[in-house]
Amino acid sequence: MNLKKNTMRTTSLRKMAKNDITKYQKRALKRLDAEDLEMIKFLVKKIHKEKGKKRDENYYNEGCTALFQYYTTAILDPFNMHAISDELDDFWHAHVIDTVSYDLLCKDLGFFMHHDPLNPKDIKKEKDVKIVYEYTRRKVLPSIFGEKNLSKIFHPIKTKLVCLHDLEITNHALFSVEGFFPEHTKMQTIKAKYGHAARKLKIRQGLLKRKFI
Repeated sequence: MNLKKNTMRTTSLRKMAKNDITKYQKRALKRLDAEDLEMIKFLVKKIHKEKGKKRDENYYNEGCTALFQYYTTAILDPFNMHAISDELDDFWHAHVIDTVSYDLLCKDLGFFMHHDPLNPKDIKKEKDVKIVYEYTRRKVLPSIFGEKNLSKIFHPIKTKLVCLHDLEITNHALFSVEGFFPEHTKMQTIKAKYGHAARKLKIRQGLLKRKFI
């Protein structure tokens, strides 16, 4: 059995990325390229089976590539928030469920990609998530990979709004965390409301109110 062929992407993120990136960012993309995909695909298939969905193997391979393109936004644009499409969100959920793999990847990259789900009843946040998604899809992803390398299924221009990610920089990095894109004023405003620091504070305040702290 050719293990590499069965567990790793055949399309290199480093080769797809068109930016003049640093050696540290190249190493970080190499780390993404080395990630084992079999458990992610297995778990997504399980999620889809529970939902009554059936897709071919090309769909799952394409989805894994799209997921790691989404993770690349965290490497090249770590100081702004990003949002994922509804179609791709199951792949992210599947990877997060495999806690050891996800945690190790995040530690190696130097940050934890917090998964921030959207409550569709929160209209104000939904509007902000739309702004973040449009920033991710219209500006960042095409700048990194070019429009021709973006899946219309997993990176659509319009999507049902679902989740955000925000990074918590760690001290366990194998690579330096560096941004290719500047801090975006609107993204920073949204991050102040929904980033991991703001969410942790809100949770702590709730615990205090319930007299746990």
